Amino acid sequence: MRERDRVRETTLFRLLRTLLEEERGATALEYSLLASLIFMVVLAAIGTTGSGLGGRWDSMATVIVDNLLPPR
Repeated sequence: MRERDRVRETTLFRLLRTLLEEERGATALEYSLLASLIFMVVLAAIGTTGSGLGGRWDSMATVIVDNLLPPR
Protein backbone atom coordinates (compact mmCIF):
# COMPACT_ATOMS: atom_id res chain seq x y z
CA MET A 1 0.00 0.00 0.00
CA ARG A 2 2.84 2.39 0.78
CA GLU A 3 4.44 1.76 -2.60
CA ARG A 4 1.18 2.54 -4.36
CA ASP A 5 0.86 5.86 -2.46
CA ARG A 6 4.43 6.74 -3.34
CA VAL A 7 3.75 6.08 -7.05
CA ARG A 8 0.61 8.24 -6.93
CA GLU A 9 2.51 11.01 -5.17
CA THR A 10 5.32 10.87 -7.71
CA THR A 11 2.86 10.89 -10.58
CA LEU A 12 0.99 13.84 -9.06
CA PHE A 13 4.19 15.84 -8.59
CA ARG A 14 5.26 15.01 -12.13
CA LEU A 15 1.90 16.21 -13.44
CA LEU A 16 2.09 19.43 -11.40
CA ARG A 17 5.64 20.10 -12.60
CA THR A 18 4.57 19.54 -16.20
CA LEU A 19 1.64 21.93 -15.80
CA LEU A 20 3.84 24.60 -14.22
CA GLU A 21 6.52 24.30 -16.89
CA GLU A 22 4.05 24.28 -19.79
CA GLU A 23 4.16 27.56 -21.69
CA ARG A 24 1.32 27.02 -24.16
CA GLY A 25 -1.29 27.53 -21.44
CA ALA A 26 0.35 30.75 -20.32
CA THR A 27 0.52 32.02 -23.90
CA ALA A 28 -3.16 31.23 -24.46
CA LEU A 29 -4.02 33.03 -21.24
CA GLU A 30 -2.01 36.08 -22.27
CA TYR A 31 -3.71 36.19 -25.66
CA SER A 32 -7.16 35.85 -24.13
CA LEU A 33 -6.44 38.66 -21.65
CA LEU A 34 -5.18 40.86 -24.46
CA ALA A 35 -8.22 40.08 -26.61
CA SER A 36 -10.60 40.84 -23.74
CA LEU A 37 -8.83 44.16 -23.08
CA ILE A 38 -9.13 45.12 -26.76
CA PHE A 39 -12.80 44.10 -26.73
CA MET A 40 -13.49 46.29 -23.68
CA VAL A 41 -11.77 49.28 -25.32
CA VAL A 42 -13.81 48.77 -28.50
CA LEU A 43 -17.04 48.56 -26.48
CA ALA A 44 -16.18 51.77 -24.61
CA ALA A 45 -15.40 53.56 -27.88
CA ILE A 46 -18.61 52.37 -29.50
CA GLY A 47 -20.63 53.40 -26.44
CA THR A 48 -19.12 56.88 -26.38
CA THR A 49 -19.50 57.34 -30.14
CA GLY A 50 -23.02 55.92 -30.08
CA SER A 51 -24.14 58.37 -27.41
CA GLY A 52 -22.72 61.30 -29.36
CA LEU A 53 -24.28 60.13 -32.61
CA GLY A 54 -27.63 59.57 -30.93
CA GLY A 55 -27.67 63.19 -29.75
CA ARG A 56 -26.74 64.40 -33.22
CA TRP A 57 -29.53 62.36 -34.85
CA ASP A 58 -32.02 63.77 -32.32
CA SER A 59 -30.99 67.34 -33.07
CA MET A 60 -31.20 66.72 -36.83
CA ALA A 61 -34.66 65.21 -36.42
CA THR A 62 -35.74 68.27 -34.44
CA VAL A 63 -34.45 70.62 -37.15
CA ILE A 64 -36.20 68.60 -39.86
CA VAL A 65 -39.49 68.53 -37.98
CA ASP A 66 -39.33 72.23 -37.13
CA ASN A 67 -38.41 73.38 -40.66
CA LEU A 68 -40.15 70.98 -43.02
CA LEU A 69 -43.48 70.27 -41.41
CA PRO A 70 -46.17 72.94 -41.64
CA PRO A 71 -46.93 74.71 -38.37
CA ARG A 72 -50.02 73.62 -36.51
